[in-house]
Amino acid sequence: MSSRSFNRRAPRAPPPPPDALSVGGITLPCLQLKRTARFYAGVVGLPISGRSPRHVTLNADGVRVVLVDAGSTAGFSRGKSQTMFLELVVPDLESVRLRLAEDGARIYPVRRGSERRLLTTRDPEGNVLNMVLAGEGRSAS
Repeated sequence: MSSRSFNRRAPRAPPPPPDALSVGGITLPCLQLKRTARFYAGVVGLPISGRSPRHVTLNADGVRVVLVDAGSTAGFSRGKSQTMFLELVVPDLESVRLRLAEDGARIYPVRRGSERRLLTTRDPEGNVLNMVLAGEGRSAS
């Protein structure tokens, strides 16, 4: 055996992750920008923090949710089978349920075995929304 094989160093471990990771924002390409913005602001209750003819920015407790007009914004597209899954924490499920019903949104039955109180629906683009009662959302651990 050569001495070279005994002098090999173990591969270095990857560096540790940063101390804090967070989501600053999410972008949803939309085919129906005005209708989808009205749904998120008026029905779900996310405040609008900015808008232009091609996008609407909403604030979800410090996380930007940017709705982008996929039909007129370069680099964004939306296929009919493309779906996002979002979970939003809300302070009152009943008031959200009433607004969803008033808007004509379909509310799906709670899955059997679910330990959390939640509402599941779809936005006008077909994205799935789980709305979870505050205090019952996923833990940050």
